[in-house]
Amino acid sequence: MDAELVRSVRLPGRVESVDAVGRELADVWRDAPDVSPTDRTRVETALVEVVGNVVEHALAGRRGGEVVVQLRVTGREVVAEVADDGTELTVDPGAATMPGADAVSGRGLAMAVAVTDELHYRRDGDTNRWRLRWERGDGS
Repeated sequence: MDAELVRSVRLPGRVESVDAVGRELADVWRDAPDVSPTDRTRVETALVEVVGNVVEHALAGRRGGEVVVQLRVTGREVVAEVADDGTELTVDPGAATMPGADAVSGRGLAMAVAVTDELHYRRDGDTNRWRLRWERGDGS
């Protein structure tokens, strides 16, 4: 891919928005067909998990909350930035670990960390900001 592809979508802070992220990614992949299936899976897995966590934890029980997802695809990398106006999260992606086999939740962030090259969270004023980055593979 020679040119940079940038997409941004603003979504309501509802569970249905997680599916909307998947649909938006399908549109991105149509416009960036050279992104490998492996890279697509890594991006989709992490982005859906992060947006799911935002909706479930930061925006839980709120009316009118929203999530903004921006995705940038270049020949070398894919970068996603997720912002929401929910409550501050007490999360450290670097400390995320997979729970035991009998746990019914708690895998999302650990999975996202496992499939990204970088995953950062910070609070910026009244906004939660996530940055996810993937180095693109060799096309396999």
